[in-house]
Amino acid sequence: TGTGVDPAPFAGVLKLGPTGGEQARWPAPTGVQPQHIAVDDDGMVAVVLTPTASPTAPAPASFPGTLVRFDAKIGPAEDWLEAEVPLAEEIEIDALTPLPDGSLLAVDTAGINPDDPDTTTLFRIDPMTGAVEEIVALGDRLGASPIGAGVAVDESGEILLADAPRNRVLRLNPAGDVVGELGGLQPGQLASPQGADLGPDGRLYVYDPATAQVVIFERDGRMAAAWDVLHDHPFGLPTLNNMSIADDATVVMTHLSPGTAVILSPAGEVVDEWTPPINPNPEQGEPQIFDPNRIAMFDGRLSVTIMQGPIIATYALDGELVDTWPVEFLEALDVTATADAVYALVTVASNDDGASPTTTPGNRAVQVQRLVGDDVEVVTTFDLGNLDERRPDFFPYRFTVAPDGSVFLSDPFTRQIRKLDAEGNTVGQWELPPDANVEFGSSLSLEADDTRLYVTDSALRQVLVYEVTE
Repeated sequence: TGTGVDPAPFAGVLKLGPTGGEQARWPAPTGVQPQHIAVDDDGMVAVVLTPTASPTAPAPASFPGTLVRFDAKIGPAEDWLEAEVPLAEEIEIDALTPLPDGSLLAVDTAGINPDDPDTTTLFRIDPMTGAVEEIVALGDRLGASPIGAGVAVDESGEILLADAPRNRVLRLNPAGDVVGELGGLQPGQLASPQGADLGPDGRLYVYDPATAQVVIFERDGRMAAAWDVLHDHPFGLPTLNNMSIADDATVVMTHLSPGTAVILSPAGEVVDEWTPPINPNPEQGEPQIFDPNRIAMFDGRLSVTIMQGPIIATYALDGELVDTWPVEFLEALDVTATADAVYALVTVASNDDGASPTTTPGNRAVQVQRLVGDDVEVVTTFDLGNLDERRPDFFPYRFTVAPDGSVFLSDPFTRQIRKLDAEGNTVGQWELPPDANVEFGSSLSLEADDTRLYVTDSALRQVLVYEVTE
């Protein structure tokens, strides 16, 4: 409004002139809100209405929407639903744009909601009769469905469709054939890498949830292979969130929504997958869902931090629950393993000295803990102070342990990395150089061998490799 005062909440359609001045506003009926809009060359407006949430009637997670149509010169009737165009087929409309022949192009995009399809599909809608005609199901033609609903159509009928995870815009002819793309990733190029692990052969395995791939690099940085990690996932694109590699080169990956562990052979073939409930302590009541966050392989078993926890659970590779972390903590931030032990990065309640539990609100510390047999040893403690009052100068979210026992920790918000010796003493620290495109808070996952530290920087879409010296 230019007045410095927030305008009153409004749900409806605004009509603006060429310079942005408001010419008309049409409030939506109670209980619905406009979700998508398209205007054709004749000035006919098509709007998709979806229900609004209320304390007594929350909006459904997925709703196909109601299509209404009216003249932009006149506006809708008082009851917008008088102008409803009943669709002959129920589809969920995630984007809408007019086609040169006067029909409407609707996009039903693959996604992560339970009712979303596994493939993005384009439909043609007759705005007069509501007839729905499928143009193309893109996942069937591309192998991996585009995720994204940004769409436009030019005068010739060529369709431009955004595919956000793969950094590209697809070009399709009016029949739905892919005839080209703008942008896009080169083979093995990283879009949003979230972590890495070293295989027994010394190669670096990087997982990228945006492309649903595992990219394998030789030690000199050359790409050795790229695996598509797609499986029968009910919510569309699998949401990779961690990966760990066993001594025999078996690769274990976890997915969210719902939680699934996927076992890959050394050649990248899916050989098993499982989704167990967890109930490590019967006194805690009903079993919790398996919602894995960070994982690590040790001695042929999988240690998993459970997001609903706070729990770190250990599983056999057939999905059987073996054990849980034997001490209590507030939150498990990360887990890793060396040849000798499993380590966890956890938050605990603390006194001002950060050394002992307390019930003082807001006082927190981060500990690196080591599991030896059935005992947990504290390697080091970072006092965070009172988190209700301020953010600490260093709050590690990710860590790794090198073969010599050195500990590396990263704070993605300040982009700092610290190195500790095996006794937990700080022996070095540095700050990653910011970049114009860096989103502070992006993942900085760590992995180390005898001489190198690998930093997976999702903001820069790179793995940074540091030579580690004394």
